[in-house]
Amino acid sequence: FCTLLSWMGNLCSSSKDASGDKGRGSRYTAAEPLANPAHVDRMNGDGSAPRVESGYVRQPPLFADDCGATALCCADDGSLVVGSEEGALVRVDSTTGEILQQWQGLHSRDVNKVHFNSNTQMAFTCSRDKLVRAVAIGRDADRPLTFAGHDLVVTCVSPRTDGAHVVSGSRDNTFRLWDVEREALVASQDRKLNVIHSCAWVESLGLIAQGGEDLAIRLWDFRVGGRDCGGLALAHSIENFDYHPVCMALVDDGVGTTLVTGHNGFNGTGAMVSLWDLRMRKPLKDMHGHENTVRWVAPIAHSTRRSP
Repeated sequence: FCTLLSWMGNLCSSSKDASGDKGRGSRYTAAEPLANPAHVDRMNGDGSAPRVESGYVRQPPLFADDCGATALCCADDGSLVVGSEEGALVRVDSTTGEILQQWQGLHSRDVNKVHFNSNTQMAFTCSRDKLVRAVAIGRDADRPLTFAGHDLVVTCVSPRTDGAHVVSGSRDNTFRLWDVEREALVASQDRKLNVIHSCAWVESLGLIAQGGEDLAIRLWDFRVGGRDCGGLALAHSIENFDYHPVCMALVDDGVGTTLVTGHNGFNGTGAMVSLWDLRMRKPLKDMHGHENTVRWVAPIAHSTRRSP
């Protein structure tokens, strides 16, 4: 039913640039074959051939002082929303590289994750500055929203489909549910040793999945007291992993109960991508091939659905 994309290491920046010299990050954008002269003109503006490695075209820096990109997501119009290690956020045209919107100083430290919500047309970010923020895509007049309360680095953020609520996880061991319109905390759960890395809504089951360093996937019921998003109550735990889940995403398979997770690892040990049936709370498949920690996964739905 899907193709899985996964990424090992830092998603958007690297410790070396393409020439092998040390740098703060290399930026690339997907390109058409260079045999297309119109594409070369569009990318460089002067007809000169851009630098190419492995089918990608090197773009001019998005951020000042050659600051590296640390997180990104795609908006409905195909533009990219990119966060930086200096806390800035920009929206760029994925074809031309033109900057469409920018939010300088949105965070005071690295942007760790960016998630786009189609219903509200907002991008939600989390950062090492302990904040979750949200900005309006295509509406410059709207002020950014702020969700403050975590005591340490915020490592993950995920908005609900309708955009009315968002959850976040942190290295402070807390998992928090927020009301977006009120910019207010609805509920917080704290579990010892649960340094959280990832989260995802599983709305068909009334649950939110969360993974952390306590070697478990926790499934939180958000229908506490019979109220939708009335709180967080632990419903189930899938435990006894050897390698903790670092990233996760829900598979759009028409059912909405299949989760994909990427796990930590080193030198080919661990570092797997796993599929889970959350309705039955059982594993479906482990996939190996990465040498080190898997930090990003994305299921790509096919038009014809089929079993995994």
